[in-house]
Amino acid sequence: METLLLITILFGSWLFFAYAILLPNYRYNKRIQIFQLRDKLRELKFQKMISANAFDISENAICNGVRTLSFINVFDVLRISKWLSHDKTASEVLEKRNAIIENQKNNELNEINKSVTVLIAKTSIMNMVGWLPIFIPLLFLFVVVGSFAAKIINMSKGIAFNNSEAVNRDLNNISLG
Repeated sequence: METLLLITILFGSWLFFAYAILLPNYRYNKRIQIFQLRDKLRELKFQKMISANAFDISENAICNGVRTLSFINVFDVLRISKWLSHDKTASEVLEKRNAIIENQKNNELNEINKSVTVLIAKTSIMNMVGWLPIFIPLLFLFVVVGSFAAKIINMSKGIAFNNSEAVNRDLNNISLG
C-alpha cells in the first residue's frame, strides 16, 4: 500500500512539474519562434514577394498553430490525418492551398511554412511528455515480450521442422538447473 502511495505521489509530482513548469516554458519558447516566423512572412508580403492569397493561407496556418499550441498532441495529429484521408473535400482544399504556396516559387515562404510545421509537430510531441512515466515501462514491456516471443518462435521452428526422435532426445537432455 505504501508503494502505491509513493508511486502516486511521484507520478503526481512529475505531472505537476511537466504541465505547470516544463511545458509552459517550452510552449512559450516555441510561440515566440512562430511569431518571429510570422513577422518574416509579413515582411515578404510588404515587399510584395508573395501574393495576398499565399500570405493569407500561411498566416492563417500560423495563427491556427499558435492557437492550438497549448493542447495539440500526437493523437490529435493522427486524428486529423485520418480525417483528411477519409474526407476528400477537405484534402482537396488542403492540396489547393499547398499548390498556391508552392506556385509562389519563394524559398523563404517554403522555409517559413516548413519551420512552423516542425515547431507545431515538436510541440505536439512535447505535450505528451507528462505521460512518459507510463509510456517508458510499457515500451520496455513490449520490447521484452517481443524479444521473448521471437525466441519462442525460433525455438518452435526447431521443434516443428525436426524429426520426432531428435526432438525427444534434445528435450530429454535439457536440464533446467
